[in-house]
Amino acid sequence: MTNTDEYGREGASSKDIEVIRAYGSTHADEWVEVWADRQPDFTLIASFYDDDVSRYERELRQLVSRPDRLQVRRSPWPLSHLEKIRDDIFLYATSLRPKSVFTTLGIGRGIVMVRLSADQEEYAAHLRHLYGDAIDIMVGSFHFPDMGPDPWLARVTRPAVAPSPLELALPPFVVASLEHEVSVVSGQNTRTKLLLRNTGTDDLVLNTNGMVTASVVEPVTGERVGGFAGAQTVPLVRFQLAGGASVSVPMLIGTTSTKSELGYCVPAGAWAITVILNFEGMDPCITPPLPLMVLAREVAGD
Repeated sequence: MTNTDEYGREGASSKDIEVIRAYGSTHADEWVEVWADRQPDFTLIASFYDDDVSRYERELRQLVSRPDRLQVRRSPWPLSHLEKIRDDIFLYATSLRPKSVFTTLGIGRGIVMVRLSADQEEYAAHLRHLYGDAIDIMVGSFHFPDMGPDPWLARVTRPAVAPSPLELALPPFVVASLEHEVSVVSGQNTRTKLLLRNTGTDDLVLNTNGMVTASVVEPVTGERVGGFAGAQTVPLVRFQLAGGASVSVPMLIGTTSTKSELGYCVPAGAWAITVILNFEGMDPCITPPLPLMVLAREVAGD
């Protein structure tokens, strides 16, 4: 369904958010946060740490342009408590550098939202024990501990529908291979090289963001079971592939599971990877499965 709600789409809600924040700043001891909820209608929700929020609701309804789209809720925690949780987690994570345990960390919807890397299930359990409902945790691609989808993302997007495959097999004049055998520890990422050879006569140009990103697939069926989870920069970096020549392209491989039955990480074993390639002037194409060995964390080296 197309969103035709002009309140959410055309900036009126943004002005009301600023109005609510300005009002909240005058009640610093009680103020927590404002956010938007898009289901069923675009609504602004303001939260205060106070047993009785009726006064804030009454006064805010006089200030915003759409009082019918405003809810005022009591927060179970003051903002200072949420900020301390966030800061404690951040300090712990920075002590582990160069390895990072989380992908995002912040306060949203009146709780602390933590998005951990896929191999941090034990740490997620520790955080849940310490902070209870004041923290919302994603481990890899799944919500913790129920292994469900992101409950907040599900509210603002339509259910995912598998599209018809647009990727095509590589043209016969492009050959893809690995420069060497590749292994990665379950739940972690690795960087390697994808070797492309152009057996044709025409030059090709591969568009990337500086690297290509692989999907982990089931070797026989080619069904996707995992990959890299996280943000990437998106500069346009072109790799020239002259006729009769080869080029080595940096490649990122992640082992965050996309199948709940596998757990948060792609488990140890013999898997495969495929890579979608975007050559200029051609439809997207996909490599054949290339071998990948995923190693168990407890027996992996450093």
